[in-house]
This record gives sequence, structure tokens and C-alpha cells, in this order.
Amino acid sequence: MKVIHDYDNKRFYCVIDGKECVVQYHLDGDVIDFYHTYVPISLRGKGIARQLYDYIYSWLEENKRKGLKLIVKTSCSYAYKYFNELKDLNNSVS
Repeated sequence: MKVIHDYDNKRFYCVIDGKECVVQYHLDGDVIDFYHTYVPISLRGKGIARQLYDYIYSWLEENKRKGLKLIVKTSCSYAYKYFNELKDLNNSVS
């Protein structure tokens, strides 16, 4: 699955079977707010949103290594769930 970061339109997306799956965000200074996630009904339940957010997480980590640490805000319920599960996993690693 190829994820594209469309910086001008503030979104990450992929196209599967001709259908667009998207995560939209607002960027205000160093705060990035993931406010909308959409996967078409026929593609739901296949882990596509998860793969989009895995890509986004890698992008955030890459920016952090370059010295640009963004504060993540999650207005979207899926984004909230993803980042909270990730935080729980990171906190459980010894």
C-alpha cells in the first residue's frame, strides 16, 4: 500500500481499488490535529486505517529525528484510539 502525504491539502491518503482512503489534519505551529479518518465501507475491516496511521507515526518519528517534534492532537476518534494504544504499548516496554 503506497501512502502519499499531500502537504498542501494537509492529508495522508492511499488509493485502493480506485477508492481513496484518507487522514486529514490541521497544522497550527507545532500542533498537528488529526481530525478526520475515512475508509470507504467496502474496504473497512482490512486494517487500512491502521496502515495509514503506521505510516503517519513513522513520518512523525522521522521529523522528530530531524529536530521537528510535533504535538499530536486527536480530534478524530480513530486517531485517538491509535495513539492511545501506541502509548500503552510504549509504556509497557521494559
